[in-house]
Amino acid sequence: SFVEVHASSFDLNRCDNCNGGTLYADGGSVHLVGTAVLNSSAVQGGAMYVRSSTVQLQSTQVRGSNATLRGGGLALIGSTLNISDASVLEGNRAAVRGGALDLVETVTGIVDSDVSSNVAATGGAVASLTSAIEVRSSAVAQNAASADGGAFNMLEGSLLLQAVESSGNEASNDGGFLHATEVVNVWRDSSLANNTARPSHHTTPHVTHRAARQLSRLPFPLIAHLLRSALQARYGGASYIDRSSIAVEGVTMS
Repeated sequence: SFVEVHASSFDLNRCDNCNGGTLYADGGSVHLVGTAVLNSSAVQGGAMYVRSSTVQLQSTQVRGSNATLRGGGLALIGSTLNISDASVLEGNRAAVRGGALDLVETVTGIVDSDVSSNVAATGGAVASLTSAIEVRSSAVAQNAASADGGAFNMLEGSLLLQAVESSGNEASNDGGFLHATEVVNVWRDSSLANNTARPSHHTTPHVTHRAARQLSRLPFPLIAHLLRSALQARYGGASYIDRSSIAVEGVTMS
């Protein structure tokens, strides 16, 4: 199946005991241009639930949607997702993971877009499992997780940041910006500022032997920034990176 929508608006659609508040796609292609998907709700994929499909969002808004499990905005499995041209994912919520996006085995590109003010237990903006994510020339800001990964919570896969502005993301446990396990990270020409992890109990900051080995491979200025951020939290005011690799060039952290 093929769905193409231009200059349209969908508001207050619900799927109380099912997935995909506005759209459910399985084995097809979805292309939204200049469209708004607002205030949708479902169990998974508050606005859209997608399996084995290709999704393109151009100049499109997904706002105010809610999932009682995962993917407040979109939940995707085994799919390809491209978000571009000043698209906005804002104010979406998931009770469990992925306030804006929940990705399982999904290749995702976000270009010239804004992902902000989304909320979930893990992965305030994005939760992913075995997925490849590229974010370029975009803003990821003011997202929040009540557990780990204020902006991103990732298990296996890869994360490329290129010219990304990330600020004000917050996690109640670990990784104000990113909580990553077994993830290949490449960050270039980006800014990570004022991302914070705020554990509910006081914990003396420390570095594990595994973390020390990882830090030893990084350039000293980055080590200093990571340690300074770690002082705000139990682990990783900016990022918590476990059994992962990281390559950094032209990145500022404050």
